Amino acid sequence: MTTDRIKLLSAYTVLALTLLAVVGMLVSLFLGRSMVERYAPLTTAVMEFKYEVTLGHLWYEEAISGDRYINPEEISRHFDRAEWYARTMLSGGEGVNGRIIPLDVAELREQIEKTLLDLQQFRQIASERWLQQHSSGIGTEIDQQFDGIFSNLLQSANDVETALRQEMAKRLSRFRTVQVLLILGIGATGAFLTFLLKNHEQRRIHFLQQLQEQDTQLRKLRNYLASVIDSMPSVLIGIDSQQTITQWNLSAEQAFDVSAEEVIGKPLAEVCPHLATEAEWIGLAFERKEQQLIPKRARLKQKDLCFEDISIYPLIDEGIEGAVIRVDDITERVRLEEAMVHSEKMLSIGGLAAGMAHEINNPLAGILQTVSVLDNRLLGPLPANEKAAKAAGTSMTALRDYMQARDIPNMLGSIKTSGARAAEIVHNMLKFAVKGGTHSSQDINKLLEKTVELAQNDFDLKKKFDFRQARIVREYGEGLPLVPCSSSMIQQVLLNILRNGAEAMWEVPDRESCFVLRTHLDKAKKQVCVQIEDNGSGMDEETCKRIFEPFFTTKPVGSGTGLGLSVSYFIIVESHKGELSVQSTPGEGSCFQICLPIG
Repeated sequence: MTTDRIKLLSAYTVLALTLLAVVGMLVSLFLGRSMVERYAPLTTAVMEFKYEVTLGHLWYEEAISGDRYINPEEISRHFDRAEWYARTMLSGGEGVNGRIIPLDVAELREQIEKTLLDLQQFRQIASERWLQQHSSGIGTEIDQQFDGIFSNLLQSANDVETALRQEMAKRLSRFRTVQVLLILGIGATGAFLTFLLKNHEQRRIHFLQQLQEQDTQLRKLRNYLASVIDSMPSVLIGIDSQQTITQWNLSAEQAFDVSAEEVIGKPLAEVCPHLATEAEWIGLAFERKEQQLIPKRARLKQKDLCFEDISIYPLIDEGIEGAVIRVDDITERVRLEEAMVHSEKMLSIGGLAAGMAHEINNPLAGILQTVSVLDNRLLGPLPANEKAAKAAGTSMTALRDYMQARDIPNMLGSIKTSGARAAEIVHNMLKFAVKGGTHSSQDINKLLEKTVELAQNDFDLKKKFDFRQARIVREYGEGLPLVPCSSSMIQQVLLNILRNGAEAMWEVPDRESCFVLRTHLDKAKKQVCVQIEDNGSGMDEETCKRIFEPFFTTKPVGSGTGLGLSVSYFIIVESHKGELSVQSTPGEGSCFQICLPIG
Protein backbone atom coordinates (compact mmCIF):
# COMPACT_ATOMS: atom_id res chain seq x y z
CA MET A 1 0.00 0.00 0.00
CA THR A 2 1.43 3.42 -0.98
CA THR A 3 2.13 6.29 1.44
CA ASP A 4 -0.64 8.37 -0.02
CA ARG A 5 -3.09 5.58 0.55
CA ILE A 6 -1.87 5.11 4.13
CA LYS A 7 -2.38 8.82 4.75
CA LEU A 8 -5.79 8.62 3.19
CA LEU A 9 -6.75 5.68 5.39
CA SER A 10 -5.38 7.45 8.47
CA ALA A 11 -7.45 10.49 7.61
CA TYR A 12 -10.50 8.29 7.21
CA THR A 13 -9.81 6.72 10.59
CA VAL A 14 -9.43 10.07 12.32
CA LEU A 15 -12.59 11.32 10.64
CA ALA A 16 -14.52 8.24 11.70
CA LEU A 17 -13.30 8.48 15.30
CA THR A 18 -14.15 12.18 15.37
CA LEU A 19 -17.63 11.44 14.11
CA LEU A 20 -18.04 8.72 16.71
CA ALA A 21 -16.89 11.09 19.46
CA VAL A 22 -19.35 13.73 18.28
CA VAL A 23 -22.12 11.16 18.16
CA GLY A 24 -21.23 10.03 21.67
CA MET A 25 -21.30 13.57 22.94
CA LEU A 26 -24.64 14.22 21.25
CA VAL A 27 -26.08 11.04 22.75
CA SER A 28 -24.74 11.99 26.17
CA LEU A 29 -26.17 15.50 25.88
CA PHE A 30 -29.46 14.09 24.76
CA LEU A 31 -29.69 11.71 27.68
CA GLY A 32 -28.67 14.42 30.15
CA ARG A 33 -31.16 16.88 28.70
CA SER A 34 -33.89 14.26 28.79
CA MET A 35 -33.21 13.63 32.47
CA VAL A 36 -33.23 17.36 33.23
CA GLU A 37 -36.43 17.88 31.24
CA ARG A 38 -38.07 15.04 33.17
CA TYR A 39 -36.99 15.76 36.77
CA ALA A 40 -36.35 19.51 36.96
CA PRO A 41 -40.04 20.42 36.52
CA LEU A 42 -40.97 17.68 39.00
CA THR A 43 -38.60 19.06 41.62
CA THR A 44 -39.94 22.55 41.04
CA ALA A 45 -43.48 21.21 41.36
CA VAL A 46 -42.67 19.70 44.80
CA MET A 47 -41.16 22.96 45.97
CA GLU A 48 -44.13 24.94 44.67
CA PHE A 49 -46.42 22.50 46.46
CA LYS A 50 -44.63 23.12 49.78
CA TYR A 51 -44.59 26.87 49.15
CA GLU A 52 -48.33 27.07 48.43
CA VAL A 53 -49.24 24.89 51.43
CA THR A 54 -46.97 26.80 53.81
CA LEU A 55 -48.25 30.17 52.57
CA GLY A 56 -51.85 28.99 52.94
CA HIS A 57 -51.14 27.79 56.49
CA LEU A 58 -49.47 31.09 57.39
CA TRP A 59 -52.36 33.13 56.03
CA TYR A 60 -54.83 31.02 57.99
CA GLU A 61 -52.89 31.69 61.20
CA GLU A 62 -52.77 35.45 60.53
CA ALA A 63 -56.44 35.63 59.57
CA ILE A 64 -57.58 33.69 62.65
CA SER A 65 -55.32 35.65 65.02
CA GLY A 66 -56.69 38.88 63.58
CA ASP A 67 -53.28 40.22 62.50
CA ARG A 68 -54.64 40.87 59.02
CA TYR A 69 -57.86 40.37 57.12
CA ILE A 70 -57.65 37.78 54.33
CA ASN A 71 -60.50 36.44 52.27
CA PRO A 72 -60.81 32.66 52.82
CA GLU A 73 -61.22 32.20 49.07
CA GLU A 74 -57.74 33.66 48.49
CA ILE A 75 -56.29 31.22 51.02
CA SER A 76 -58.17 28.37 49.34
CA ARG A 77 -56.57 29.28 46.00
CA HIS A 78 -53.13 28.44 47.47
CA PHE A 79 -54.39 25.00 48.42
CA ASP A 80 -55.92 24.61 44.92
CA ARG A 81 -52.58 25.39 43.31
CA ALA A 82 -50.81 22.97 45.65
CA GLU A 83 -53.29 20.25 44.70
CA TRP A 84 -52.84 21.09 40.98
CA TYR A 85 -49.04 20.63 41.27
CA ALA A 86 -49.48 17.27 42.99
CA ARG A 87 -51.96 16.00 40.41
CA THR A 88 -49.85 17.31 37.52
CA MET A 89 -46.96 15.19 38.80
CA LEU A 90 -49.25 12.18 38.40
CA SER A 91 -50.90 12.99 35.07
CA GLY A 92 -48.56 15.55 33.42
CA GLY A 93 -49.04 19.13 32.30
CA GLU A 94 -47.36 22.50 31.72
CA GLY A 95 -45.47 23.78 34.79
CA VAL A 96 -43.50 26.93 35.61
CA ASN A 97 -40.20 25.49 34.34
CA GLY A 98 -41.61 23.61 31.41
CA ARG A 99 -43.71 20.59 30.69
CA ILE A 100 -44.16 18.16 33.57
CA ILE A 101 -43.86 14.54 32.45
CA PRO A 102 -45.99 12.11 34.53
CA LEU A 103 -44.02 10.05 37.02
CA ASP A 104 -43.55 6.41 36.04
CA VAL A 105 -42.20 5.22 39.41
CA ALA A 106 -44.88 3.37 41.38
CA GLU A 107 -43.49 4.21 44.84
CA LEU A 108 -43.30 7.92 44.06
CA ARG A 109 -46.83 7.90 42.70
CA GLU A 110 -48.08 6.26 45.93
CA GLN A 111 -46.31 8.89 48.05
CA ILE A 112 -47.83 11.72 45.98
CA GLU A 113 -51.29 10.19 46.30
CA LYS A 114 -50.73 9.97 50.11
CA THR A 115 -49.69 13.64 50.10
CA LEU A 116 -52.92 14.50 48.25
CA LEU A 117 -54.92 12.70 50.93
CA ASP A 118 -53.03 14.64 53.63
CA LEU A 119 -53.76 17.88 51.75
CA GLN A 120 -57.46 17.08 51.63
CA GLN A 121 -57.42 16.29 55.37
CA PHE A 122 -55.59 19.56 56.07
CA ARG A 123 -58.10 21.57 54.03
CA GLN A 124 -60.95 19.95 55.94
CA ILE A 125 -59.45 20.77 59.37
CA ALA A 126 -58.64 24.29 58.12
CA SER A 127 -62.29 24.82 57.16
CA GLU A 128 -63.45 23.56 60.58
CA ARG A 129 -60.99 25.84 62.40
CA TRP A 130 -62.16 28.81 60.35
CA LEU A 131 -65.73 28.17 61.39
CA GLN A 132 -64.58 27.99 65.04
CA GLN A 133 -62.09 30.88 64.83
CA HIS A 134 -63.61 32.59 67.91
CA SER A 135 -62.96 29.51 70.05
CA SER A 136 -59.87 28.06 68.34
CA GLY A 137 -57.07 30.07 69.77
CA ILE A 138 -53.55 28.88 70.35
CA GLY A 139 -53.40 25.75 72.44
CA THR A 140 -56.90 24.58 71.77
CA GLU A 141 -57.56 21.05 70.60
CA ILE A 142 -58.48 22.02 67.03
CA ASP A 143 -55.43 24.29 66.89
CA GLN A 144 -53.21 21.35 67.83
CA GLN A 145 -54.92 19.14 65.21
CA PHE A 146 -54.47 21.90 62.63
CA ASP A 147 -50.73 22.17 63.36
CA GLY A 148 -50.27 18.42 63.55
CA ILE A 149 -51.92 17.69 60.22
CA PHE A 150 -49.93 20.52 58.65
CA SER A 151 -46.72 18.96 59.97
CA ASN A 152 -47.74 15.60 58.50
CA LEU A 153 -48.49 17.27 55.16
CA LEU A 154 -45.09 18.97 55.06
CA GLN A 155 -43.44 15.71 56.02
CA SER A 156 -45.25 13.92 53.17
CA ALA A 157 -44.07 16.63 50.77
CA ASN A 158 -40.53 16.30 52.10
CA ASP A 159 -40.74 12.52 51.67
CA VAL A 160 -41.78 13.01 48.06
CA GLU A 161 -38.92 15.44 47.50
CA THR A 162 -36.43 13.05 49.12
CA ALA A 163 -37.67 10.09 47.05
CA LEU A 164 -37.57 12.20 43.92
CA ARG A 165 -33.97 13.23 44.57
CA GLN A 166 -33.04 9.60 45.24
CA GLU A 167 -34.63 8.61 41.91
CA MET A 168 -32.70 11.40 40.21
CA ALA A 169 -29.50 10.07 41.78
CA LYS A 170 -30.25 6.60 40.40
CA ARG A 171 -30.90 8.01 36.96
CA LEU A 172 -27.71 10.09 37.15
CA SER A 173 -25.73 6.99 38.05
CA ARG A 174 -27.20 5.21 35.05
CA PHE A 175 -26.41 8.22 32.88
CA ARG A 176 -22.74 8.15 33.98
CA THR A 177 -22.63 4.43 33.27
CA VAL A 178 -23.97 5.08 29.78
CA GLN A 179 -21.30 7.76 29.30
CA VAL A 180 -18.57 5.30 30.28
CA LEU A 181 -20.02 2.68 27.97
CA LEU A 182 -20.15 5.22 25.14
CA ILE A 183 -16.48 6.10 25.66
CA LEU A 184 -15.56 2.42 25.69
CA GLY A 185 -17.74 1.84 22.64
CA ILE A 186 -16.10 4.68 20.77
CA GLY A 187 -12.65 3.30 21.57
CA ALA A 188 -13.62 -0.22 20.53
CA THR A 189 -15.27 1.07 17.40
CA GLY A 190 -12.18 3.11 16.56
CA ALA A 191 -10.01 0.03 16.82
CA PHE A 192 -12.46 -1.91 14.73
CA LEU A 193 -12.58 0.84 12.09
CA THR A 194 -8.79 0.90 11.92
CA PHE A 195 -8.88 -2.79 11.07
CA LEU A 196 -11.68 -2.39 8.54
CA LEU A 197 -10.16 0.57 6.71
CA LYS A 198 -7.14 -1.53 5.73
CA ASN A 199 -9.37 -3.31 3.23
CA HIS A 200 -11.25 -0.19 2.19
CA GLU A 201 -9.47 0.30 -1.13
CA GLN A 202 -10.32 -3.17 -2.34
CA ARG A 203 -13.96 -2.75 -1.32
CA ARG A 204 -14.06 0.65 -2.98
CA ILE A 205 -12.92 -0.81 -6.29
CA HIS A 206 -15.45 -3.60 -5.93
CA PHE A 207 -18.12 -1.05 -5.09
CA LEU A 208 -17.33 0.97 -8.20
CA GLN A 209 -17.69 -2.16 -10.30
CA GLN A 210 -21.05 -2.89 -8.68
CA LEU A 211 -22.06 0.72 -9.18
CA GLN A 212 -21.38 0.44 -12.89
CA GLU A 213 -23.40 -2.77 -13.06
CA GLN A 214 -26.26 -1.16 -11.13
CA ASP A 215 -26.15 1.85 -13.42
CA THR A 216 -26.49 -0.47 -16.39
CA GLN A 217 -29.38 -2.29 -14.70
CA LEU A 218 -30.97 1.05 -13.82
CA ARG A 219 -30.90 2.15 -17.43
CA LYS A 220 -32.44 -1.16 -18.45
CA LEU A 221 -35.10 -0.80 -15.75
CA ARG A 222 -35.83 2.76 -16.85
CA ASN A 223 -36.24 1.62 -20.44
CA TYR A 224 -38.41 -1.26 -19.26
CA LEU A 225 -40.67 1.05 -17.23
CA ALA A 226 -40.91 3.41 -20.18
CA SER A 227 -41.95 0.45 -22.36
CA VAL A 228 -44.56 -0.60 -19.77
CA ILE A 229 -45.98 2.93 -19.61
CA ASP A 230 -46.02 3.22 -23.39
CA SER A 231 -47.72 -0.17 -23.75
CA MET A 232 -50.63 0.87 -21.52
CA PRO A 233 -53.83 1.59 -23.48
CA SER A 234 -54.66 4.53 -21.24
CA VAL A 235 -53.43 8.04 -21.97
CA LEU A 236 -50.90 8.94 -19.24
CA ILE A 237 -49.79 12.56 -18.83
CA GLY A 238 -47.41 13.65 -16.07
CA ILE A 239 -47.52 17.27 -14.87
CA ASP A 240 -45.71 19.29 -12.22
CA SER A 241 -47.25 21.66 -9.67
CA GLN A 242 -47.41 24.39 -12.36
CA GLN A 243 -49.33 22.04 -14.69
CA THR A 244 -46.38 21.77 -17.06
CA ILE A 245 -46.16 18.45 -18.93
CA THR A 246 -43.35 16.17 -17.70
CA GLN A 247 -44.47 12.78 -19.06
CA TRP A 248 -46.27 11.80 -22.28
CA ASN A 249 -46.77 8.13 -23.13
CA LEU A 250 -47.32 6.48 -26.50
CA SER A 251 -51.11 6.35 -26.09
CA ALA A 252 -51.08 10.10 -25.54
CA GLU A 253 -49.05 10.55 -28.73
CA GLN A 254 -51.59 8.50 -30.66
CA ALA A 255 -54.62 10.18 -29.07
CA PHE A 256 -53.41 13.76 -29.63
CA ASP A 257 -51.20 13.14 -32.67
CA VAL A 258 -48.18 14.87 -31.17
CA SER A 259 -44.87 13.37 -29.97
CA ALA A 260 -43.46 13.52 -26.45
CA GLU A 261 -40.49 15.63 -27.59
CA GLU A 262 -42.88 18.33 -28.79
CA VAL A 263 -44.94 18.63 -25.60
CA ILE A 264 -42.50 18.00 -22.71
CA GLY A 265 -42.09 21.29 -20.87
CA LYS A 266 -45.18 22.91 -22.36
CA PRO A 267 -48.27 23.98 -20.35
CA LEU A 268 -51.10 21.45 -20.23
CA ALA A 269 -53.62 24.11 -21.29
CA GLU A 270 -51.71 24.69 -24.52
CA VAL A 271 -51.45 21.04 -25.55
CA CYS A 272 -54.75 19.66 -24.15
CA PRO A 273 -57.28 22.48 -23.81
CA HIS A 274 -60.10 20.11 -22.87
CA LEU A 275 -58.04 18.77 -19.93
CA ALA A 276 -57.09 22.28 -18.84
CA THR A 277 -60.78 22.88 -18.15
CA GLU A 278 -60.41 20.38 -15.30
CA ALA A 279 -57.97 22.71 -13.51
CA GLU A 280 -60.24 22.78 -10.47
CA TRP A 281 -60.03 18.99 -10.11
CA ILE A 282 -56.25 19.06 -10.62
CA GLY A 283 -55.92 21.72 -7.91
CA LEU A 284 -58.12 19.65 -5.61
CA ALA A 285 -55.87 16.61 -6.13
CA PHE A 286 -52.81 18.70 -5.21
CA GLU A 287 -54.54 20.19 -2.16
CA ARG A 288 -56.01 16.99 -0.70
CA LYS A 289 -53.31 14.65 -2.03
CA GLU A 290 -56.09 12.27 -3.00
CA GLN A 291 -57.09 10.71 -6.29
CA GLN A 292 -59.79 12.64 -8.15
CA LEU A 293 -62.04 10.80 -10.61
CA ILE A 294 -64.06 12.59 -13.29
CA PRO A 295 -66.29 9.83 -14.70
CA LYS A 296 -67.98 9.71 -18.08
CA ARG A 297 -66.87 13.13 -19.29
CA ALA A 298 -68.30 13.77 -22.78
CA ARG A 299 -66.43 15.66 -25.53
CA LEU A 300 -66.47 15.98 -29.30
CA LYS A 301 -63.70 14.13 -31.07
CA GLN A 302 -63.61 14.70 -34.82
CA LYS A 303 -67.32 15.55 -34.80
CA ASP A 304 -68.12 12.33 -32.91
CA LEU A 305 -69.32 12.29 -29.32
CA CYS A 306 -66.99 10.24 -27.14
CA PHE A 307 -66.86 9.58 -23.40
CA GLU A 308 -63.78 9.52 -21.18
CA ASP A 309 -62.93 8.64 -17.59
CA ILE A 310 -60.35 11.13 -16.28
CA SER A 311 -58.35 10.15 -13.18
CA ILE A 312 -55.89 12.51 -11.47
CA TYR A 313 -53.30 10.84 -9.22
CA PRO A 314 -51.23 13.24 -7.07
CA LEU A 315 -47.57 12.32 -6.47
CA ILE A 316 -47.25 12.29 -2.69
CA ASP A 317 -43.60 11.29 -2.24
CA GLU A 318 -41.46 13.80 -0.35
CA GLY A 319 -39.66 16.24 -2.61
CA ILE A 320 -41.94 15.49 -5.57
CA GLU A 321 -44.77 17.79 -6.53
CA GLY A 322 -46.89 16.78 -9.45
CA ALA A 323 -49.64 14.51 -10.67
CA VAL A 324 -50.40 11.87 -13.28
CA ILE A 325 -53.50 12.34 -15.41
CA ARG A 326 -54.99 9.14 -16.80
CA VAL A 327 -57.55 9.32 -19.59
CA ASP A 328 -59.52 6.21 -20.61
CA ASP A 329 -61.79 6.19 -23.66
CA ILE A 330 -64.98 4.49 -22.42
CA THR A 331 -67.13 5.27 -25.43
CA GLU A 332 -67.64 1.59 -26.26
CA ARG A 333 -68.40 0.79 -22.63
CA VAL A 334 -70.99 3.57 -22.44
CA ARG A 335 -72.64 2.29 -25.58
CA LEU A 336 -72.61 -1.21 -24.16
CA GLU A 337 -74.21 0.04 -20.94
CA GLU A 338 -76.89 1.81 -22.94
CA ALA A 339 -77.48 -1.41 -24.87
CA MET A 340 -77.77 -3.36 -21.60
CA VAL A 341 -80.27 -0.87 -20.20
CA HIS A 342 -82.19 -1.08 -23.44
CA SER A 343 -82.12 -4.89 -23.25
CA GLU A 344 -83.48 -4.86 -19.70
CA LYS A 345 -86.26 -2.53 -20.81
CA MET A 346 -87.17 -4.91 -23.63
CA LEU A 347 -87.34 -7.87 -21.27
CA SER A 348 -89.44 -6.07 -18.68
CA ILE A 349 -92.22 -5.28 -21.15
CA GLY A 350 -93.10 -8.96 -21.65
CA GLY A 351 -95.50 -9.26 -18.71
CA LEU A 352 -97.34 -6.10 -19.76
CA ALA A 353 -97.68 -7.34 -23.33
CA ALA A 354 -99.11 -10.68 -22.21
CA GLY A 355 -101.67 -9.07 -19.93
CA MET A 356 -102.80 -6.60 -22.60
CA ALA A 357 -103.00 -9.32 -25.23
CA HIS A 358 -105.22 -11.57 -23.11
CA GLU A 359 -107.49 -8.67 -22.13
CA ILE A 360 -107.92 -7.63 -25.76
CA ASN A 361 -108.27 -11.18 -27.08
CA ASN A 362 -111.54 -12.01 -25.27
CA PRO A 363 -113.74 -9.13 -26.58
CA LEU A 364 -112.04 -9.39 -29.98
CA ALA A 365 -113.09 -13.03 -30.33
CA GLY A 366 -116.70 -12.03 -29.57
CA ILE A 367 -116.60 -9.26 -32.22
CA LEU A 368 -115.21 -11.56 -34.92
CA GLN A 369 -117.68 -14.32 -34.09
CA THR A 370 -120.65 -11.89 -34.14
CA VAL A 371 -119.55 -10.43 -37.49
CA SER A 372 -119.28 -13.93 -38.94
CA VAL A 373 -122.80 -14.76 -37.70
CA LEU A 374 -124.17 -11.50 -39.18
CA ASP A 375 -122.53 -12.28 -42.50
CA ASN A 376 -124.12 -15.73 -42.56
CA ARG A 377 -127.59 -14.53 -41.55
CA LEU A 378 -127.68 -11.53 -43.85
CA LEU A 379 -125.82 -12.77 -46.90
CA GLY A 380 -125.60 -16.52 -46.60
CA PRO A 381 -127.98 -18.79 -48.66
CA LEU A 382 -129.44 -20.53 -45.63
CA PRO A 383 -133.01 -21.94 -45.52
CA ALA A 384 -133.52 -20.36 -42.12
CA ASN A 385 -132.72 -16.94 -43.64
CA GLU A 386 -135.30 -17.40 -46.43
CA LYS A 387 -137.93 -18.51 -43.91
CA ALA A 388 -137.32 -15.56 -41.59
CA ALA A 389 -137.45 -13.08 -44.53
CA LYS A 390 -140.70 -14.54 -45.79
CA ALA A 391 -142.23 -14.34 -42.31
CA ALA A 392 -141.24 -10.67 -42.23
CA GLY A 393 -143.03 -10.02 -45.53
CA THR A 394 -139.91 -9.69 -47.69
CA SER A 395 -137.35 -11.87 -49.42
CA MET A 396 -133.59 -12.44 -49.13
CA THR A 397 -133.14 -11.06 -52.66
CA ALA A 398 -134.73 -7.75 -51.69
CA LEU A 399 -132.76 -7.71 -48.47
CA ARG A 400 -129.49 -8.32 -50.33
CA ASP A 401 -130.33 -5.57 -52.84
CA TYR A 402 -130.96 -3.17 -49.98
CA MET A 403 -127.67 -4.10 -48.24
CA GLN A 404 -125.75 -3.75 -51.50
CA ALA A 405 -127.29 -0.35 -52.02
CA ARG A 406 -126.22 0.70 -48.48
CA ASP A 407 -122.76 -0.89 -48.89
CA ILE A 408 -123.37 -3.09 -45.84
CA PRO A 409 -121.33 -6.08 -47.20
CA ASN A 410 -118.25 -3.85 -47.51
CA MET A 411 -118.83 -2.54 -44.03
CA LEU A 412 -118.96 -6.08 -42.67
CA GLY A 413 -115.83 -6.88 -44.65
CA SER A 414 -114.08 -3.85 -43.13
CA ILE A 415 -115.06 -5.05 -39.67
CA LYS A 416 -113.64 -8.51 -40.47
CA THR A 417 -110.40 -6.99 -41.84
CA SER A 418 -109.95 -4.69 -38.85
CA GLY A 419 -110.68 -7.55 -36.47
CA ALA A 420 -108.18 -9.79 -38.25
CA ARG A 421 -105.55 -7.01 -38.02
CA ALA A 422 -106.28 -6.62 -34.32
CA ALA A 423 -106.00 -10.40 -33.89
CA GLU A 424 -102.59 -10.28 -35.59
CA ILE A 425 -101.48 -7.57 -33.16
CA VAL A 426 -102.60 -9.70 -30.22
CA HIS A 427 -100.78 -12.67 -31.71
CA ASN A 428 -97.56 -10.66 -31.97
CA MET A 429 -97.92 -9.39 -28.42
CA LEU A 430 -98.34 -12.93 -27.11
CA LYS A 431 -95.26 -14.02 -29.02
CA PHE A 432 -93.43 -11.09 -27.47
CA ALA A 433 -94.34 -12.26 -23.97
CA VAL A 434 -93.98 -16.04 -24.30
CA LYS A 435 -90.65 -17.86 -24.65
CA GLY A 436 -92.15 -20.70 -26.66
CA GLY A 437 -90.66 -22.63 -29.54
CA THR A 438 -88.87 -25.97 -29.82
CA HIS A 439 -85.17 -25.67 -30.57
CA SER A 440 -83.45 -27.94 -33.07
CA SER A 441 -80.19 -27.81 -35.05
CA GLN A 442 -80.64 -25.65 -38.16
CA ASP A 443 -78.53 -24.70 -41.17
CA ILE A 444 -78.68 -20.91 -41.03
CA ASN A 445 -78.02 -20.55 -44.79
CA LYS A 446 -80.97 -22.79 -45.69
CA LEU A 447 -83.18 -21.09 -43.13
CA LEU A 448 -82.35 -17.70 -44.64
CA GLU A 449 -83.12 -18.97 -48.17
CA LYS A 450 -86.51 -20.35 -47.08
CA THR A 451 -87.33 -16.99 -45.52
CA VAL A 452 -86.41 -15.15 -48.76
CA GLU A 453 -88.75 -17.44 -50.69
CA LEU A 454 -91.49 -16.81 -48.15
CA ALA A 455 -90.98 -13.06 -48.47
CA GLN A 456 -91.18 -13.22 -52.29
CA ASN A 457 -94.47 -15.14 -52.12
CA ASP A 458 -95.90 -12.93 -49.39
CA PHE A 459 -95.82 -9.59 -51.25
CA ASP A 460 -98.60 -8.94 -53.70
CA LEU A 461 -99.95 -6.07 -55.79
CA LYS A 462 -101.94 -4.63 -52.87
CA LYS A 463 -98.66 -3.65 -51.21
CA LYS A 464 -96.92 -0.43 -52.07
CA PHE A 465 -93.72 -2.34 -52.81
CA ASP A 466 -92.77 -5.62 -54.46
CA PHE A 467 -90.06 -7.69 -52.80
CA ARG A 468 -89.45 -9.66 -56.01
CA GLN A 469 -88.15 -6.55 -57.74
CA ALA A 470 -85.23 -6.19 -55.27
CA ARG A 471 -81.84 -7.54 -56.31
CA ILE A 472 -80.39 -9.97 -53.75
CA VAL A 473 -76.63 -10.41 -53.25
CA ARG A 474 -75.73 -13.52 -51.27
CA GLU A 475 -72.44 -13.75 -49.37
CA TYR A 476 -72.91 -16.92 -47.37
CA GLY A 477 -70.13 -18.43 -45.27
CA GLU A 478 -69.20 -22.01 -46.06
CA GLY A 479 -69.05 -24.87 -43.58
CA LEU A 480 -70.97 -23.02 -40.89
CA PRO A 481 -71.91 -25.14 -37.87
CA LEU A 482 -75.54 -25.93 -37.16
CA VAL A 483 -77.36 -23.52 -34.86
CA PRO A 484 -79.74 -24.74 -32.11
CA CYS A 485 -82.82 -22.56 -32.55
CA SER A 486 -86.54 -22.45 -33.24
CA SER A 487 -86.81 -22.32 -37.03
CA SER A 488 -90.25 -20.69 -37.02
CA MET A 489 -89.21 -17.96 -34.59
CA ILE A 490 -85.97 -17.18 -36.44
CA GLN A 491 -87.88 -17.09 -39.74
CA GLN A 492 -90.31 -14.64 -38.16
CA VAL A 493 -87.38 -12.37 -37.24
CA LEU A 494 -85.75 -12.64 -40.67
CA LEU A 495 -89.04 -12.03 -42.47
CA ASN A 496 -89.77 -8.98 -40.34
CA ILE A 497 -86.36 -7.44 -41.11
CA LEU A 498 -86.73 -8.22 -44.84
CA ARG A 499 -90.17 -6.60 -44.95
CA ASN A 500 -88.91 -3.46 -43.20
CA GLY A 501 -85.94 -3.31 -45.55
CA ALA A 502 -88.20 -3.60 -48.62
CA GLU A 503 -90.41 -0.78 -47.32
CA ALA A 504 -87.34 1.40 -46.66
CA MET A 505 -86.01 0.81 -50.19
CA TRP A 506 -89.41 1.65 -51.69
CA GLU A 507 -89.00 5.13 -50.13
CA VAL A 508 -86.02 5.73 -52.47
CA PRO A 509 -87.61 5.14 -55.91
CA ASP A 510 -84.69 6.54 -57.94
CA ARG A 511 -82.32 3.81 -56.75
CA GLU A 512 -82.22 0.10 -57.59
CA SER A 513 -83.37 -1.86 -54.57
CA CYS A 514 -80.71 -4.28 -53.35
CA PHE A 515 -80.40 -6.64 -50.40
CA VAL A 516 -77.00 -8.00 -49.28
CA LEU A 517 -77.32 -11.18 -47.22
CA ARG A 518 -74.21 -12.34 -45.34
CA THR A 519 -73.48 -15.19 -42.95
CA HIS A 520 -70.25 -15.90 -41.11
CA LEU A 521 -68.82 -17.60 -38.02
CA ASP A 522 -67.49 -15.53 -35.12
CA LYS A 523 -65.03 -17.98 -33.57
CA ALA A 524 -64.13 -15.70 -30.66
CA LYS A 525 -67.74 -15.44 -29.45
CA LYS A 526 -68.74 -18.90 -30.74
CA GLN A 527 -71.65 -17.42 -32.68
CA VAL A 528 -73.07 -17.70 -36.20
CA CYS A 529 -73.96 -14.24 -37.48
CA VAL A 530 -76.46 -13.14 -40.15
CA GLN A 531 -76.30 -9.67 -41.71
CA ILE A 532 -79.19 -8.22 -43.73
CA GLU A 533 -78.20 -4.99 -45.44
CA ASP A 534 -80.44 -2.78 -47.57
CA ASN A 535 -79.87 0.46 -49.49
CA GLY A 536 -83.05 2.16 -48.34
CA SER A 537 -83.68 5.49 -46.67
CA GLY A 538 -81.71 4.61 -43.47
CA MET A 539 -82.26 5.88 -39.92
CA ASP A 540 -80.72 8.55 -37.72
CA GLU A 541 -78.98 7.80 -34.41
CA GLU A 542 -81.99 8.57 -32.23
CA THR A 543 -84.21 6.21 -34.25
CA CYS A 544 -81.60 3.45 -34.00
CA LYS A 545 -81.60 3.78 -30.20
CA ARG A 546 -85.40 3.30 -30.02
CA ILE A 547 -85.96 0.94 -32.94
CA PHE A 548 -86.40 -2.13 -30.69
CA GLU A 549 -88.82 -0.47 -28.26
CA PRO A 550 -92.38 -1.84 -28.25
CA PHE A 551 -94.93 0.31 -30.14
CA PHE A 552 -92.22 2.56 -31.57
CA THR A 553 -92.68 3.06 -35.31
CA THR A 554 -91.78 5.63 -37.96
CA LYS A 555 -94.62 4.55 -40.22
CA PRO A 556 -97.82 6.58 -40.66
CA VAL A 557 -100.73 5.93 -38.30
CA GLY A 558 -102.50 2.74 -39.31
CA SER A 559 -99.53 1.36 -41.27
CA GLY A 560 -97.54 -0.19 -38.46
CA THR A 561 -97.95 -1.41 -34.89
CA GLY A 562 -94.39 -0.89 -33.67
CA LEU A 563 -94.16 -4.47 -32.36
CA GLY A 564 -92.31 -6.24 -35.16
CA LEU A 565 -88.73 -5.40 -34.21
CA SER A 566 -89.41 -5.47 -30.46
CA VAL A 567 -90.78 -9.02 -30.84
CA SER A 568 -87.76 -9.88 -32.96
CA TYR A 569 -85.44 -8.48 -30.31
CA PHE A 570 -87.15 -10.55 -27.62
CA ILE A 571 -86.93 -13.71 -29.72
CA ILE A 572 -83.21 -13.32 -30.39
CA VAL A 573 -82.04 -12.02 -27.00
CA GLU A 574 -84.37 -13.74 -24.54
CA SER A 575 -85.44 -16.94 -26.29
CA HIS A 576 -82.12 -17.69 -28.03
CA LYS A 577 -79.59 -15.83 -25.83
CA GLY A 578 -78.20 -14.13 -28.90
CA GLU A 579 -77.61 -10.56 -30.06
CA LEU A 580 -79.57 -8.26 -32.36
CA SER A 581 -78.11 -4.91 -33.42
CA VAL A 582 -78.44 -2.36 -36.19
CA GLN A 583 -76.18 0.14 -37.92
CA SER A 584 -77.70 2.75 -40.19
CA THR A 585 -76.81 5.92 -42.07
CA PRO A 586 -79.59 8.28 -43.19
CA GLY A 587 -79.95 8.20 -46.98
CA GLU A 588 -77.62 5.19 -47.42
CA GLY A 589 -79.39 2.24 -45.82
CA SER A 590 -79.36 -0.03 -42.78
CA CYS A 591 -77.65 -3.24 -41.73
CA PHE A 592 -79.22 -5.58 -39.16
CA GLN A 593 -77.00 -8.24 -37.56
CA ILE A 594 -78.28 -11.36 -35.78
CA CYS A 595 -75.79 -13.45 -33.79
CA LEU A 596 -76.85 -16.85 -32.44
CA PRO A 597 -74.76 -19.07 -30.12
CA ILE A 598 -73.69 -22.41 -31.55
CA GLY A 599 -73.51 -24.30 -28.31
